[in-house]
Amino acid sequence: MTTTPSYKDIERTKVLYDPQDILNSAVEMLSRVKYRIDTCADYNAPSSHITLKTIWNAYSELKSRGVKVRFITEITKDNMLFSKELMKITELRHLDGIKGNFGIADGIEYRASPTSKEGQAPPEYVISTVKTIVEQQQYFFDMLWMKAVPAKQRIREVEEGLEHQFIETIQDPNQTQKLCFELVKSARHEILVIFSTSNEFHRQERIGMIKLLKDLSAAATGLRIRILTPVDDMIKKR
Repeated sequence: MTTTPSYKDIERTKVLYDPQDILNSAVEMLSRVKYRIDTCADYNAPSSHITLKTIWNAYSELKSRGVKVRFITEITKDNMLFSKELMKITELRHLDGIKGNFGIADGIEYRASPTSKEGQAPPEYVISTVKTIVEQQQYFFDMLWMKAVPAKQRIREVEEGLEHQFIETIQDPNQTQKLCFELVKSARHEILVIFSTSNEFHRQERIGMIKLLKDLSAAATGLRIRILTPVDDMIKKR
């Protein structure tokens, strides 16, 4: 009587070092993806995926099979043409400063490697089907995907020389206050300030923000400063 192996029985992690073994393994994995593959890779990825023909052909076949392909990389002026090619077969997004490469196939298999050079396989290739590792890396990818911007937007920024637009949430109060001071000092034409409560006005006064605004206003540089705040008796007396 035979028994079906449990998920735990087939969980494993291994590392490949031979370039040909790495390429063969990557192509084999891509050939059996059924639903989705998520990849996060550094700025070398667009060129290396396209110049390695066996990898490029395997990725191209994913689209014809209806497999969803999400790809995050750092799009730069140097890899622009390759990124445009990659956009034809993937849903591509940009994220600054990506290091290394990893991917998840069908939510059950994790692959990772250090950076690779154009036309070459990476020097190491990690393969894991350990459920906890795969789930952690899938969560990490999804988090990065939410932060990344669509490739079309990033390409337009690069081609037109526009500054990269971003939204960042700062949780450290000290860093927030420091940024506010730097922002006020850098103003050249107009500063518009809203304080939600009179207590906030007094707090900013204690830490020196109100004095800074007064000094800038008195400097006769043409800088226009307007403040909107609820008032109390102390503020009225000013």
